[in-house]
Amino acid sequence: MSIQKKFFRIFKFTTFSAKVMPHSDNGRPSVTRIRDNAPVPLSEKKEGGPFPFSPGRDTVAFCAKTLLILSKGRQNAIFASINSLSEMTQGNIEGRPYGIEDDIFIPKDISEYPTDPFRRLVEVENPDDVEGGFSFDSSYPYIDRSLKFRFNWFIGFFVLWFGAALVNKVKFGLRIEGKKNLRPYRKALRQKGAVAVSNHVYRMDAVCVNMALQPLKRFIIPMYSKHFNGSDVWFLRYVGGIPVAETRDGMRKFDEAMDHFHEKGRWALVFPEAVRWDFYPLLRPFRKGAFTLAHKWDCPVVPCFITCRERKGIYKWFGKESEPLLTVHVCEPVLPDPGLDRKKDSLRMITLCRERMEKAGGILRNAWPQESLVTDA
Repeated sequence: MSIQKKFFRIFKFTTFSAKVMPHSDNGRPSVTRIRDNAPVPLSEKKEGGPFPFSPGRDTVAFCAKTLLILSKGRQNAIFASINSLSEMTQGNIEGRPYGIEDDIFIPKDISEYPTDPFRRLVEVENPDDVEGGFSFDSSYPYIDRSLKFRFNWFIGFFVLWFGAALVNKVKFGLRIEGKKNLRPYRKALRQKGAVAVSNHVYRMDAVCVNMALQPLKRFIIPMYSKHFNGSDVWFLRYVGGIPVAETRDGMRKFDEAMDHFHEKGRWALVFPEAVRWDFYPLLRPFRKGAFTLAHKWDCPVVPCFITCRERKGIYKWFGKESEPLLTVHVCEPVLPDPGLDRKKDSLRMITLCRERMEKAGGILRNAWPQESLVTDA
């Protein structure tokens, strides 16, 4: 029997019972009165207490409850959506509305950020230092086998895991959530590697994601080339950074190096937002390079999202009040579809990753429309 027929039979029985089954004061049918078929005396009605039986009211209530049981999942989803819309931080960016769950800490007013999502807010320190500066073309040592590089690479391991990682734990109270999402994909991740993507909201967020996904290993991290002629060049090079080339010949060498490191089993970490906005709670537009790599390598994309928490307790001793505590949310990986061409598959993976990252970040409504997110870079 179909659900509709079952419901119709229940509805008929309830309507009939409403005419012959008066209720007792506790709201349940009275057995003696069902047998005697006696109506409820008006003198037994109580103001503010158990109400006498009302066929119309009780029938409607019963039908609503039955519908809820028959489609519990759909009803719960609807009610959850309604409740979440009423319990969120709302605003708009040039007329584009956004909504964030109330339990997500927002350390800085969103209106203080630029309206151009690709505007660079972090200036390069000591840019284009002539002494020891690099040129980001085919002459850059993308695959450096020199003894100097290998020695510094070894030292960089200790700087990364006993310096930067400690800062993230102690100063920023780093938490990692959602690693269980990787368990069903362990075989694919082990055999094919991965491209990890994350929002770019903190100076050492690459270390945060590295700690969350592959402790004691180093990613290969494409970075803005100008930083490699700045004061942070040593740290960037030896924690896994690789500058994106500025010339066509350089991009050929860059691509060859990325393929080389992938074949060696190293994961790539890409920030598809391209520019860093410190502690920004929304997800900004993506560039599609990371997803092109995943399609090319036929490997999973592992989306992560970093959220902020209010600085409390003992952590007040280790950092400024304006610097929040951080949580890395590891989302369910997205697998490429070899049956699609590169462009369509990249768009599909972008859509799925954004949905999972927005959910992890408590973003109920994003100010950046999905259809305008993808750029050619």
